[in-house]
Amino acid sequence: MSGTHDSVSTSSDTSVHSSVLGLVLRVFWMFLGSAGLAVSGLYIVIHGAGLFSMPDVIYWTLVLLMLVARYVDIVRFRGATAYGESATLVHWRRYALGLAVGSIAVWVLMHGIAHAWLK
Repeated sequence: MSGTHDSVSTSSDTSVHSSVLGLVLRVFWMFLGSAGLAVSGLYIVIHGAGLFSMPDVIYWTLVLLMLVARYVDIVRFRGATAYGESATLVHWRRYALGLAVGSIAVWVLMHGIAHAWLK
């Protein structure tokens, strides 16, 4: 009897633990990562950080972490789309392409603004 109770409790604990990790990943790739990119971009503009400075490292690390978080969310935690549908690797590829292109464009823009502003 005790063994059955323990396995049910462990299964329930694992499910709750997985749900919390999934939520953390989702919040990171949806909100916190984007906020971090915005802060890094603003730092580049305001302080005129040169190419490949620490804000750039932080910016590109956040992009990479957002891609990994979204992938793990889909593959491991059954991530969903904004419409509540089950997300697939097709969604991830679309997200990865959009994030990569958008991040490059914003990064170039931020450095362009910083360069023009400091002249």
